[in-house]
Amino acid sequence: MTENCGHGREYLQFKKIQIVRIKL
Repeated sequence: MTENCGHGREYLQFKKIQIVRIKL
């Protein structure tokens, strides 16, 4: 469960960076 949570956090961060890159 903890591992899944960590993965989710990393995934969210990656998605956020992708959105920022697309905006730029």
